[in-house]
Amino acid sequence: MELAIALAEGTKWLGFQFKKSNVLYMNMEINSASVTQRLIEIYKASEMEPKHDDDLIIWNPRGYAMPLDELALILIRREFLRGYDTIIVDLIYKGITGDENNASDIGVFTNLFDKICKERQVAWSSSVTITP
Repeated sequence: MELAIALAEGTKWLGFQFKKSNVLYMNMEINSASVTQRLIEIYKASEMEPKHDDDLIIWNPRGYAMPLDELALILIRREFLRGYDTIIVDLIYKGITGDENNASDIGVFTNLFDKICKERQVAWSSSVTITP
């Protein structure tokens, strides 16, 4: 969520400066009221005024679980129609139809992202992990 805000606002995150971007944050885990509250708290904690929060679109498909191949079609349509610079899928395990601990299942899963990105000429990253 902090990364989504930094992208939408065009601010720094973990020491990296981001250009202002249109962001689709796809929340697959928590309810929409909790997402809104967390975003408010992040803005407050960072002492930042939400100047471009209209460039941060929250999509809450929680409770509408679907495999990635179905989800991919929706993501491509939304990205194409809106022109998002960044799409953040949180938490991605919700779209895995296999075992997230099985390399073959993860390979099938990530190959779908590769296909989408090749067709749309974009890049993807599976996660950003920060360890203390």
